[in-house]
Amino acid sequence: MSVIFHLLSIDLETASQFKNSTLDIPTFLYEDGGNDRALDIDKSWQVIHFVLTGKTGQESEVEDSVISNVIFGGEEVGEDVGYGAAHLIEPKKVKTIAEELEKLPPEKFVEMFAGHDFSTVKLYAFHVEDLEDEIEYASSFFEQVREYYLGAASRNEFMLLYLN
Repeated sequence: MSVIFHLLSIDLETASQFKNSTLDIPTFLYEDGGNDRALDIDKSWQVIHFVLTGKTGQESEVEDSVISNVIFGGEEVGEDVGYGAAHLIEPKKVKTIAEELEKLPPEKFVEMFAGHDFSTVKLYAFHVEDLEDEIEYASSFFEQVREYYLGAASRNEFMLLYLN
């Protein structure tokens, strides 16, 4: 079974219902079709985080920089949705993250990828022996994440992050 990362932009009403526990997140995602609207970035989440921050995202390494919030941001909300609770990012922070991502075109992400030594770290579903394929895989998902944040920021939406 794979650990898949999702981002889902949501409106104020839905976010309020999650916060007030009047809408169950797993029900919303898996029975009401919310998961169908989410951006699925497959298993690239930890690689993207590592390229952006130089950290694997393990509990002791999580920092609160703007860029570290792309994958590991937000406050826990609701119950377990597969691999822990979802995280909710407020619209103001979504906008701040989007502004940082806007400064990082996909070409820059590829350059940043090349600047890391992957032989010394263990990343989920990452195969250092297939580095060229991994760069292509992660950079294509990074571009989608970047555009998704930019879109959510332009609509002043919240971002729900979760693993399942």
